[in-house]
Amino acid sequence: MDKNYIDFHCHILPGMDFDGTDDKEESVAMCKLLKSQGVATVCATPHFYPWNDDVDEFLSRRERTLKTLVDADDSLEIIPGAEVRIFPSLSEYPIDRLCIGESNVVMLEMPDTRFESWIIPAIENTVYKYSLVPIIAHIERYCYTPEILRNFARLPNVIFQITTGELVYPRSVKTLDTICMSGMPVVLGSDSHNMTS
Repeated sequence: MDKNYIDFHCHILPGMDFDGTDDKEESVAMCKLLKSQGVATVCATPHFYPWNDDVDEFLSRRERTLKTLVDADDSLEIIPGAEVRIFPSLSEYPIDRLCIGESNVVMLEMPDTRFESWIIPAIENTVYKYSLVPIIAHIERYCYTPEILRNFARLPNVIFQITTGELVYPRSVKTLDTICMSGMPVVLGSDSHNMTS
């Protein structure tokens, strides 16, 4: 099997997420499973909540956990990033420091609530301020209407991330079709948090 897939969204770093893998051994098991499925590169995207996390502390912790994992298993290329939860004043935070690797690409997670009018302006302000390319994490999860998806599609250089597990569910076909028909670039991510989720 060719080993050239990229998992753009994975919570693989041990101890970084409250709902993720807690130990190095489970993270190594995740690496082995991903590799067996043809994944060569993983974007490690631990949750970042601007109202809870300090950027410097987060980056320091991410660096430590990444080193722990790579020292234990270097079979995959792991690129550090973050899954940044947005909120109205997001542009006031230095989220350009949370981009994937050395790029200007940042993964943004929408609120769990219904679509709010502040969401698109908050992303626009942040993207323009820091010259970022936004990836909208698991866009299919929010059950946005076609009109709302079109609003997201108008964001500059936006990329939609789809969770690979959703591709097998008939319930997702309509939403995934709308996303793909938007003409926006789409990347896939497992959004794996541990060996059971």
